[in-house]
Amino acid sequence: MNKPSILPILLALALPLAACGGAEVETAEPTTETPAPMDEGAATTERNTVDVVLTEYEIDMPASLPSGPTTFSITNSGTMEHNFEVEGQGIEEELAEDLQPGGSATLDLTLQPGTYRVYCPVEDHAEAHGMELQLTVTPDDASAAGTAAR
Repeated sequence: MNKPSILPILLALALPLAACGGAEVETAEPTTETPAPMDEGAATTERNTVDVVLTEYEIDMPASLPSGPTTFSITNSGTMEHNFEVEGQGIEEELAEDLQPGGSATLDLTLQPGTYRVYCPVEDHAEAHGMELQLTVTPDDASAAGTAAR
């Protein structure tokens, strides 16, 4: 019995590989270049994050903060629904919905130096129960020195 030769099959497979064999393949070598520093003008402003805890009838948060972009991270640790509102320096912002017990939300504001009223706008929580405080916002560069002196 005559066995067919596999030589034509091997040649058929090797021919396309041989055609590519003449090309040189360049591999990238690791570099030790230091990335260019960010443009000072393109630097992003850091956002202050302030934890706020609401209970009956208290707002637990710092009474003084530096100016600038601020995120209030608010948690209702009480047994009643509460909300959180900031008024002053042209701002009058509150959470879109009241927080149920155990609920949490955030409120993003850009605070300018000055005095703000922070309170719970639910029913009579602020007026009758004293659920409010005065927030002092200091210029960003002086905030660390002002807070340390108190």
